[in-house]
Amino acid sequence: MEIDPKTLIWAPAIGAVLFAVAVVLVRVLRGLSNKALREVISDWEAEGVIILDKSSNFFGCESMESLQMRGNGVLVLTQSGIRFRMWLPELILKIDWPNIHDVETVRTHLGKTIFKPLIKITFINKTGESDSAAWFVKNHEQWLEAIQGRITG
Repeated sequence: MEIDPKTLIWAPAIGAVLFAVAVVLVRVLRGLSNKALREVISDWEAEGVIILDKSSNFFGCESMESLQMRGNGVLVLTQSGIRFRMWLPELILKIDWPNIHDVETVRTHLGKTIFKPLIKITFINKTGESDSAAWFVKNHEQWLEAIQGRITG
């Protein structure tokens, strides 16, 4: 099989263009997420931020069915409750302390796992039904203790 010399000329050029587009796209997305993070922090700052994880991984809400996608976002523990904003698709979840009934460590939620401990909370949702949500956070033990202290104290 013979390679056309024109292919040898164009292949590196196309590769360079694709690489440049990827670099620009990553920079734009990073800028958007930093802007969104600043907005989230300013929105929830008045509630008294206790802990913040800007790269938490959401495993979904039980009430939203198991077909929902996992997603990254910012998880905030405030004096008022737990707040979460997922970047894409955009989702905002606010759960106030009086509605949170339990917190536990699990390794799977809604059939999804990363084989690491997840923080799972059980709460009453906006429709008055029992619900649960789970996240992977970097400092799992700190989150678990802080939430347990709020719901048992």
